[in-house]
Amino acid sequence: MDCIFHIGLGKTATTYLQSEHFPRIGALGKRQGGRTFRRAFRDAFLSKSPGFWQTRRGRSLIKHLANHSPRRDQVIYTDEALYRPRMYPRQASPIQADQPERLVEHMKAFGEAWGDLGSIKVFFFTRNQPEWLASAYAQSSQFQPRASQADFERRIDDILTTPGDERIRYLEYGRLLVSLQEALGEEATLAMPYERMSDEEIRTTVQRFLGCDEFLAEPLQPVGKGPSHNVRRSSAGRWKLSPHKLSETRLQHKWRKVKGHLGLPADPPTRPADEEEIHLRQATAERIREAFEPSNRLFAERSGWSLDHLGYWPGESSAKSQDGEAGRRGA
Repeated sequence: MDCIFHIGLGKTATTYLQSEHFPRIGALGKRQGGRTFRRAFRDAFLSKSPGFWQTRRGRSLIKHLANHSPRRDQVIYTDEALYRPRMYPRQASPIQADQPERLVEHMKAFGEAWGDLGSIKVFFFTRNQPEWLASAYAQSSQFQPRASQADFERRIDDILTTPGDERIRYLEYGRLLVSLQEALGEEATLAMPYERMSDEEIRTTVQRFLGCDEFLAEPLQPVGKGPSHNVRRSSAGRWKLSPHKLSETRLQHKWRKVKGHLGLPADPPTRPADEEEIHLRQATAERIREAFEPSNRLFAERSGWSLDHLGYWPGESSAKSQDGEAGRRGA
């Protein structure tokens, strides 16, 4: 019984895939399986040492994962939070040398503990870094008291100029892919550009990797609004900002939950954002592309996928990803 991890990345249609496609193939993780187990499993990757998987508790989680898979031939587990730093707002001080090395060490240790059950595989989607950073900022704007265009550009500058910061390492797709290939093997690692997710070649490749012909078997449809979707793009190069969520007392939170169960209006208290949207300016996007070009070149070489005309290279717009399939999926 092989164990296949889908680690996102976040902002690459993961919510849509977990709502519409992963349930069809009996995947566990973000929206399937018990909440208590999911939290314990995620906590192990984010806060425990890799040696945790050899402890009694670690082996218990592994046994639970194997026993509760709807599929008898393999386990498919999806949760982008297994590999995710806090991008916005940042911690008080940068985290040094954490990702992707931390995830890789956990995957190696998990594979050793999985043992004779089978092999460990990992797959993920990438997204050109300018759009990823803009989309992630808009997604987190509800937690930022003063979300604005100026604040967005200030934070981008901070990410690009802080030496050793985990956040820039997180988006170095070449580093992530090579590290996983060296730890698990090239055949056990699959990475693909999100902007080409609807391409037939991507579809057949991921189906072969999963051994599930039904995954992505139907063309991806434009996503709508609702709790299962994170649509933030308002137009090409622009993302809407969310109202800022105000703090609540524990009693206020409980009372709001009670009203929700009773069918009464129970929206959390919010304050309108200072600005309606942010714009990914050409100069900002170009600066981001220049910073990540070496890693993107490495990713293209090691993955075998062309990143041309998808917004990964300096001097190249991302019009296809903004106005094509990825644009219609929002994010």
